[in-house]
Amino acid sequence: MGLFATAEAHQLRLARLTVERTAASLLVFDWQSNTGEARPVVSQDGGGALVISGTSSDTPIVLTLVEGDGVKRSLLLEGASQHIVPWRTDQHALDTALAYAVAGARHVLEGADHLLFLLALVMAVSGLWKLVRIVTIFTLGHAFTLAGLSLGVLRVPSSIAEIGIAITLVVTARELYRVRVLQQPPSRWFFLTAAAFGLVHGTGFAGALNEIGLQSSGAGVALAAFNLGVEAAQLLVILLCSALLTLMTRRGLKAALLVPRLTAWVVGSAGIFWCLERV
Repeated sequence: MGLFATAEAHQLRLARLTVERTAASLLVFDWQSNTGEARPVVSQDGGGALVISGTSSDTPIVLTLVEGDGVKRSLLLEGASQHIVPWRTDQHALDTALAYAVAGARHVLEGADHLLFLLALVMAVSGLWKLVRIVTIFTLGHAFTLAGLSLGVLRVPSSIAEIGIAITLVVTARELYRVRVLQQPPSRWFFLTAAAFGLVHGTGFAGALNEIGLQSSGAGVALAAFNLGVEAAQLLVILLCSALLTLMTRRGLKAALLVPRLTAWVVGSAGIFWCLERV
């Protein structure tokens, strides 16, 4: 199980920093992190730019700047332990939204448990149109949960959601083994299961975002862009896995018979390990 212990799980590391500059040029800030990281040091340099130091380069920071007149601006900071941010910038809103979308996509691509689930999901479904329906149902369930966060009506602790995600790996691996290895007919309820799994995986993101209060920070556009990046990355992974499996099958490669069996064992074992680890 050492392999699974070193693999990065699906936890969304994120922090929110709100800085307000009052009429007297005093800085008032609020800091929230879902990983318990210490508050950073916030100051201004000689040119009036905001200096944020003491942050982790592994944790993206949603920064909201509030002027004394109430004007807000939202930015995404990541990849450094110190950031220098001018109060006024010509950065277009589209550039900011793109940064959030890239962050959402990267989180999917760096999450071992989510990638394993998507791989098993693709292999457990035979037929292009069945796969399209399963993926659509899963994506709608996923997007529905994230929309609930944006509206502020969803309250799910990320720790509980992460256990649920691990369980989905075990259930999907079992379905994959039944259909591809034992050659049994697929479960009649797998479409509903896919919808439920979409909701569960969505809570993995929503729970972490909710813990830092992002839904109440006025960053609605940021949330939408982040969610769009998540959904786009999911669809990209599914399409690539499906194309690779189809290519192996058409060329009659022996790997096409071995890969589903191996995938079922790896995904199921990983799900059990992460489930026990997160309890």
